[in-house]
Amino acid sequence: MPQAIRILLVEEEFLVSLDMQDILREAGMTEIDTCRTMAEAAAMHDRLHDYDLAIIEAQFGAPLAVDLADKLLSAGVAVVVTSADGNLGAQFPGASMLEKPFDAAALLAACRIAREGVS
Repeated sequence: MPQAIRILLVEEEFLVSLDMQDILREAGMTEIDTCRTMAEAAAMHDRLHDYDLAIIEAQFGAPLAVDLADKLLSAGVAVVVTSADGNLGAQFPGASMLEKPFDAAALLAACRIAREGVS
């Protein structure tokens, strides 16, 4: 994956977010903006097109997560949706799904697949 991609990471759990940032940085991806809530990410609506990849957490198919994923995909942003509920895929067409818990290899693979889907 190219180093110059801009990533939006939306993850409520602080330690999970830190782990994900470490994984991404170790893979050479250093331009990462983080949000702790969907509402915080949704407030960035005028900047969503600035990102190449978004990794968003979807808790129980929260409507805000679905709306955010749709807006990101419409803006041409590759999207990875993480969730402990593996049955949410139908709610996020066009996104790469990643079931929690996951390891570094799975996160990077989901990012690659999502990026290939919009290239």
